[in-house]
Amino acid sequence: MLDEVCIEEVQRVPSPLRLTSSSQRHRGRGLLLTRSGNPVLACEIKSSKNITPIALKGLRSFASEHPHVECIIVAPVDRSFLLENVEVLSVTDYFHRLKGLT
Repeated sequence: MLDEVCIEEVQRVPSPLRLTSSSQRHRGRGLLLTRSGNPVLACEIKSSKNITPIALKGLRSFASEHPHVECIIVAPVDRSFLLENVEVLSVTDYFHRLKGLT
């Protein structure tokens, strides 16, 4: 359900951002947002509050191929935090980040 809320917010916010990819993964959903066809933000949406370094595997793989694209995790956490140089954002902070990308 969290993934649906995050996708709806991308579609609701008036901006040049487009959701160009959405893939269901074993432990979450991966989203890729683009502007003018160029990747801007890669995000993994996790349903658990317990985010561990293993959760970074997919984003690290993507980042190795696209080093200039921001990579984040969105999770139902109370406060955003950094995990091995990857931001883990609360849903509220994710919404603010989307608005800042417009």
